[in-house]
Amino acid sequence: MGDVNLGVSAEEREQLQKQLDVEKNINPFTYEPNFTPYEALKLVLGIVTVPVKFSLFIFCLFNIWIWGKIMTMGSGFNANEPLPLWRRMLFFPCFLFNRLLLLVMGVVWIEKTGKVARTIDAPIVVC
Repeated sequence: MGDVNLGVSAEEREQLQKQLDVEKNINPFTYEPNFTPYEALKLVLGIVTVPVKFSLFIFCLFNIWIWGKIMTMGSGFNANEPLPLWRRMLFFPCFLFNRLLLLVMGVVWIEKTGKVARTIDAPIVVC
């Protein structure tokens, strides 16, 4: 079988062949990035903000733990009785520190979508 000429000149065919030869010689295990100033800025800001994020993360966890301890201290952990109002009011700082913790870790807001299912559609089995 001979060469099939699909309306491509010899020069174009040679150019395409050179392009294919170059693509064959590309090593997929090496990567030479184009390091722009924007990428350098992102790298520097990322390195600088990691210790700040980590310290705020530890601060939030410590405060959540302290407020949770104060809220439940001496309550006896009776699950059949609700917490008194003053103990439930201590839950608000825990909520704020949880929101700050999520914000520090990059979660801006979690949207609630959809509707609550009826009990017939989604029964809950309690053991």
